[in-house]
Amino acid sequence: MATSMPGDVVDTSSKPLEESTTFHAVRVDEMATDELIRMSRSGCGWACPAYTLSFFRDGTIVFNGRSHTAVSGEQRSRISEAAVADLLRELQQQLPGLAKRYTPDSKDCGPMFTDQATTKLSARLQQGLVTAERYGGCPAAPKTLAALEKKADAVAGSDLWVSNRPAY
Repeated sequence: MATSMPGDVVDTSSKPLEESTTFHAVRVDEMATDELIRMSRSGCGWACPAYTLSFFRDGTIVFNGRSHTAVSGEQRSRISEAAVADLLRELQQQLPGLAKRYTPDSKDCGPMFTDQATTKLSARLQQGLVTAERYGGCPAAPKTLAALEKKADAVAGSDLWVSNRPAY
């Protein structure tokens, strides 16, 4: 039987269930206490997909498609706990050194170009909550950060919900 944690939402629908199903509560503006990794992509001046991915220790993935995605709203899936742990380990190694804002208002952007999406990648690491933010129009942003973002998408299997739109 699934064990619920404080803050979890438990399915108590009228359908008979052999056991209650535990759902992780996901907040739009901040990470839930049991959320390990969150990646949020904003829209852009074109048709960039805007969505959020949340990763939980038990392998739960929560996708929330906001615009220009194949599926809108909240979708859930499950991956292995080991896949989440592997991604978290990689983030532990690389994200702290990239934890900056690579945005037009920062010196780390370089000569900026417009109408690009912004991606924010956050993880609960040994140091606490670590976040890096990258505007796609900042050419000086580290390629390593963009690679970590792509890895998070791949581990989550987000292409099921986002579609194969080109990245702008």
